[in-house]
Amino acid sequence: MKKIPDSLPTVLIDRSILAWQELGLAEFMLQMEMEFTSGPDEELLRRALDLLLDAQPVLGCRLVKRPYRPVWLRLSDKERRNIFKTGDEQAYERFKSETIDSKSGPQVKAFLHRGTDRDRLLLKVSHVVADAGGVKEIAADFASIYSNLEQDPDYEPVPNLKGDRGTMQLFHQFPIEKTPTIVSDFLAVTWINSVPAPTLTLPLPEGNYAGRPFVYVKRCFDNERTAMLSAYGRARRASLNDMILAASFRALVAAADWDGRASLSLQMTFDYRRWYLPTDRAGGICNLSAFEFPTPGRTIGRDFDDTLTRVSSYMRRRKERFPGLAIACISPLLFALPYAGLRTFFGTLTGCQIAANNYPNTFTNMGPIKKDELQFGDITPIRAWLLPPPIHPPVFAFGMSGYDGSLTISAGVPDSLESIADDFLENIIRELPCQ
Repeated sequence: MKKIPDSLPTVLIDRSILAWQELGLAEFMLQMEMEFTSGPDEELLRRALDLLLDAQPVLGCRLVKRPYRPVWLRLSDKERRNIFKTGDEQAYERFKSETIDSKSGPQVKAFLHRGTDRDRLLLKVSHVVADAGGVKEIAADFASIYSNLEQDPDYEPVPNLKGDRGTMQLFHQFPIEKTPTIVSDFLAVTWINSVPAPTLTLPLPEGNYAGRPFVYVKRCFDNERTAMLSAYGRARRASLNDMILAASFRALVAAADWDGRASLSLQMTFDYRRWYLPTDRAGGICNLSAFEFPTPGRTIGRDFDDTLTRVSSYMRRRKERFPGLAIACISPLLFALPYAGLRTFFGTLTGCQIAANNYPNTFTNMGPIKKDELQFGDITPIRAWLLPPPIHPPVFAFGMSGYDGSLTISAGVPDSLESIADDFLENIIRELPCQ
């Protein structure tokens, strides 16, 4: 096996998310829940997870802050312990609500719960090291290592030492002659946001939520309902993403009692892998996504179909102009900043947005989870979904993921806001057709 270096460099998005974490915007972690009729072998899971820390070396590290730029330092054998847990239902739920500290590591942990009729496996990943696309890659590698160990108890994966974790891997695929399009979009967004109007957001009670326990709420669409929604959207040139966006805008307008003056916009994550990489997979485990800001315009529309038409038209226009890349124009400036400067920049930016009531609610489309990549030997989950990072008010965020023809929307919030978040997700479902 190749020797893994004692330290690894951070990339810009690692440092950016660390800054947002330290600014208190969210608990920056993502989780994948998997359900089995009869789950994988506990000891093989434990060994596979330990080997995963070598297969993708950044996962077996802790983040160390340094004056100019933080670095990833490899964990000792002692520090790698206790990455895999088992227990009862209450212990499982406690584990789900625990944060994961990127500065102590490792960057991934797991919990297996044996139930009376279902087994559940929860994979918890630091968002500093990976986004939802990265979590799906981690889960696929985890399952692959497990399967190899089942065939060969002495199996050891080859460490991924050269995989690119930065955004330059995108631009190797990007036609340079399209740069003016990206720059013009960046300038347009900057101009629009220079004197922003207030943005409509989900009303949340004011208060200090620091240190409050958080909970997850979710709604699941079975295969039949998901297929019906997909067919409904296709007939109207709209994607499932467009359908959820349209229903979300309508649910938001109803919850916030919109007066027509605040702008309608969501901050939506955009996975670069699915658009710009030929294999749908990054070179290494990383964050490789950015933001788009979908809107139905200044009018919500008469009914759901009218809202859907407005949203899908906007999204089609964006998809024609290299979506997600405009925000990358500021990367050279951010890359040049020391970590303290980066944190100050984001603190000033987000502070001004929140003070001006202009920080939009966030929607993260975490995408489909591929069933064939979650094969633990001959065992495959019957259900799986992703949970987005729990966000601190006044910001609110929710996410969507798919698996084997089903769809799940979910949100993580402080426990005192559970009913508000639950009602919002329920109202999204009510707005959707195909009841």
